[in-house]
Amino acid sequence: MNERATGIRDALSGSAEALAKSLAVCAVLAYGLGIVVQNMHLVRLGITDFNAIRIRSIFTGIWCWIVTFCASLPIIILWIQVKVEEKGKQGNPRRLFLKRLGVTVAFTVLSFGMLRLVFGIFGFHEFTSVWTPLLHGDSHLLRLSVGGGSSALLLSIFSYPLRDTKTHIVVGDAQRLRESTPLVIILFLLVAVNELGFLYPLIDSNFGGGRPEQVLLVLTADGKSTWHRLHKDFHDEDDPFPLLLYETDSSLVLRDEVVPCGSKINPVIVLDKRQGSAYVPTPSPSDSCEK
Repeated sequence: MNERATGIRDALSGSAEALAKSLAVCAVLAYGLGIVVQNMHLVRLGITDFNAIRIRSIFTGIWCWIVTFCASLPIIILWIQVKVEEKGKQGNPRRLFLKRLGVTVAFTVLSFGMLRLVFGIFGFHEFTSVWTPLLHGDSHLLRLSVGGGSSALLLSIFSYPLRDTKTHIVVGDAQRLRESTPLVIILFLLVAVNELGFLYPLIDSNFGGGRPEQVLLVLTADGKSTWHRLHKDFHDEDDPFPLLLYETDSSLVLRDEVVPCGSKINPVIVLDKRQGSAYVPTPSPSDSCEK
């Protein structure tokens, strides 16, 4: 009995250890992708941030991997299709290729719908509608799904079914698929990371995104002096309401609302946290617009 209990305990201990290692690897992968996507966005603002380990970066990586999985659905389905067909494939190679092509197109359309649904959930808390992203990030979602479909199409071409003239069995396509997959996956991930960088500022910050927030900026005396140099008409008794684009351990990255959109002047202000604090204003019932 003791030996049996010891065996069960050892098995549970081994399973727990394996689960812990798997979770650690997933966290590292999520953090790595999150950091890359965040900095893809920050580079466009003229800054970078690789210094700190934040839970938010892991959340960023989680939704990025989910979006990437949805976009790569045509590639995954192609692999499954080839594996299912691998044994005893008879018939016309062209027909097999056209079948794979049709499945690729179908799952590219499906992945686009899934991307819109996922983006609606993480970006706008919409759990039932795939139409909310239409006016926000649709072009980037479309590029992601087309990137996944194009990658699957390339893999289909590289692994075009060839029939053995003696046995009339399609051979070699699974091996050619394995050989060509790494390069195509690298190209797909490069496209995906670039588009994720554009989606990042559209995602709710609660899910690890970087959507700008209107904040109340409470400045110190030194901060007001700095703000005076940037805005000649600024009054000390006023508190600015800029857009908070990003926050590091030591600074606030703000968008200067005075600079019009499309201007050649960089509207990004990096303010030291010792010069001020940013607060998200919470309206009270008396602030309601309803009469």
